[in-house]
Amino acid sequence: METEEATVDPHVAAVDDTLKQIDGVTSVTADGEGSSGNVYLTVNLAEQLSPEALSEVARVTKEFVDTPLAAAGSGATAHAELVLGNASYSYFEPSTVADVEQQVSYWSQLSALGFSSVRIDTLDVFVAGPGPSTAPGGEAAAGDAAPVEGHLASEVHDAFGNAAVATSSASPSPSAPEYTDPVSDSNAPRYVHLDATSPSGVDDAARLIESARAIDDPGASAGAWDLTLLDGRVRGEFLKPEMPSSQEVDRLASFGDELAKLKGENAIHIVESPNGSTERRAELALFNDELSEHSKTTIEDAFLESSSGRAVEHILGTLDDGAGSWRLSVMGSPLTGANNFEFAVEVNDCVFHSDDNWRKLSSHLGNVWLAQRAGADPRSVATGRCHVSRGGN
Repeated sequence: METEEATVDPHVAAVDDTLKQIDGVTSVTADGEGSSGNVYLTVNLAEQLSPEALSEVARVTKEFVDTPLAAAGSGATAHAELVLGNASYSYFEPSTVADVEQQVSYWSQLSALGFSSVRIDTLDVFVAGPGPSTAPGGEAAAGDAAPVEGHLASEVHDAFGNAAVATSSASPSPSAPEYTDPVSDSNAPRYVHLDATSPSGVDDAARLIESARAIDDPGASAGAWDLTLLDGRVRGEFLKPEMPSSQEVDRLASFGDELAKLKGENAIHIVESPNGSTERRAELALFNDELSEHSKTTIEDAFLESSSGRAVEHILGTLDDGAGSWRLSVMGSPLTGANNFEFAVEVNDCVFHSDDNWRKLSSHLGNVWLAQRAGADPRSVATGRCHVSRGGN
């Protein structure tokens, strides 16, 4: 019995031939997705690629994505990805070929700066809030939004034993900003990820990010930026289409400086959401010997006396910088006979709210925050506008 050969869409075959003829294209693969008829095109590029050849690749790939697949069923879609070393590009939603050519050129220039990886993609799922941060198989953290779908779910954590911290082994998946307007092709939100891991440390990584500011960004009307430093242990999501400001990059680097002082497996994930109900959200994972083998009755004192506790005190002041509302969630090593040590504190309208489960720890952090506020704005504390809520969260 003869086996039936798979039908190759003529459009796919044509674009495959066209791309392979462009100087600098090293390989082209087209994969189907079963009965759906969807096609995923991957175009691998050589490091030495002329601007003209890159524009031609962008044009041909854009036209491929926009052209219906003749041999596929109704609703089948074409997806494409350009790959250049550790950089990938999948943002073909801008309405014109010229727009895509500009975006691809921008991506290519970013990839030449020395980042560990560069990714430009489409942020195509929108929910209220930055999405949950969960350990594998775990529950969403308190106050997080419902999970977004597919590969755009926010994956903050990668397992370190019982810990859950981000790593740079794969590009993180973007969280969805708090937009409610429907997304049109001409207004498709853009996701930019820059992994600035540097063996020389956090400051050099921050300088690398700053070097990207010299490149002309064609921009997007909506979207998000995702920056990772310190082997992925420091991650900042900025839910706005513009590149994070120098002040925001410096703030992210300062979190990295605090983590670099600590032993063990530690990570921090910051979400900056200027239009969100909580403008700045931080999730801190602290897994080290200082916090190990403690019970519920000993962990608060141990934390307050540890280098982890001092790092949190510094982080409080940085979180307070320029944000009217923020939330800090901390996860530590497992307690004896119990789950992981976890607590959360937050500030809304200059009022510090504690975690009722850890009153001694929360009271101390509230006093630290209030002293920092008094140093930055004495009148706000003297008038009582900024104060610690003694009623808890």
